[in-house]
Amino acid sequence: MRQNVEVEKRGNKARDMSFMIILLTAVVFLIAYLFYRENQFIQVAQNEYSQSFYDLVTYTENVETMLAKTMASNSTQYTAQNLVNVWREANLAQSSLSKIPINVNLLEDANNYLNQVSDYSYSLSRACMSGEELTQEQKDNLNNIYQHSTKLKDQLMSVADELQAGTFTWDNITRTGNKMFNQDYDSVKVDFVDNVNNDLQNYAGLIYDGAFSNHITQVEPKGLEDKEFTEEEAKELVNKFVDKSNIKEVTSNGLQSGTIDVYNFNVLLNDEKNEDNYMSISITKKGGQVLYLAYNRTYDAQTIDIENAKKIGEEYLEKVGYSNMKPTYHMNEGNSVIINYAAYENDTIIYPDLIKLKIALDNGEVVGIEANGYLYNHHDRQTTSELLTIDEARQKVNSNICNGK
Repeated sequence: MRQNVEVEKRGNKARDMSFMIILLTAVVFLIAYLFYRENQFIQVAQNEYSQSFYDLVTYTENVETMLAKTMASNSTQYTAQNLVNVWREANLAQSSLSKIPINVNLLEDANNYLNQVSDYSYSLSRACMSGEELTQEQKDNLNNIYQHSTKLKDQLMSVADELQAGTFTWDNITRTGNKMFNQDYDSVKVDFVDNVNNDLQNYAGLIYDGAFSNHITQVEPKGLEDKEFTEEEAKELVNKFVDKSNIKEVTSNGLQSGTIDVYNFNVLLNDEKNEDNYMSISITKKGGQVLYLAYNRTYDAQTIDIENAKKIGEEYLEKVGYSNMKPTYHMNEGNSVIINYAAYENDTIIYPDLIKLKIALDNGEVVGIEANGYLYNHHDRQTTSELLTIDEARQKVNSNICNGK
């Protein structure tokens, strides 16, 4: 009897040992699988970052090429066509810039430069389409833009060479704290960021009739509301601009001082389909308004047309406090669209009060906002129903804008 008990105990121990071995083996395989999957996700993300960077290089090179063609042209029609191309390529370059894993605030000079190139070229293209020729001042401005586009392209090309050679990777940027956005901006040093900013520091900018003109962006913003918000209050406002049910965690990156002081936040989203499921958002200290938002995700097949996307944008702007905004033009980018909205008062479109939205065409989600133009320019205006004759209007225009036509 006792012998049977001993045999049974030994059998139980053997079964327990076998179970433990099987369990440990399963755990090891599970860890190995998870490690493999993580490396797969990382590799996919690295490839996407590199592709966005190569696109940035291509679009910047196209800006340089189109600017050269513009300066070489003597045809108003051909000049207008090239300027429209500059506008498009600069917009695409700016979009690609936002997709690489470096917060846009670190590349503020490059972002502002591309903003101004896009806006200025569009402004000139409209004038040329009306039959106006470029003034000497405008030609000098284009030459200034062209010289800096060459410098920017050269810096980006050198990084592209390092990417291809394997001497530069995105891994060292994205691994620390999982996201670069989780760190203080000054704590991450990337050589090419410093080089780009140094090259563009000598860019004097432009003064022209547009939302991103230096005479506008270097003065006190007019569109900020009076109340000042603390960092915690601004953090709560993230729920106003991003669907609360889609937010998993909000991390603060502190206050960034400038002409418009903003609190920067990194938002982790409940989006299992996208490995890079972080959104960055900047909320103004004064006014608690959204200045910038970017969520770089992949898009499914298009289910929403442009007209519906425009309506979605208008409704979103109304909901977050930017009322009476009308779409002025748009640009498709794959299965997303960038739409410019301007303030609309008394049957008048006020173009300087500009907000750019990027809307996903698979589900209508707002994945990008830039409200610089609106926050610098928007204020109560005295409008009039009086109409001007062509001669009266011409007298109110600076002679440098057109050649008396």
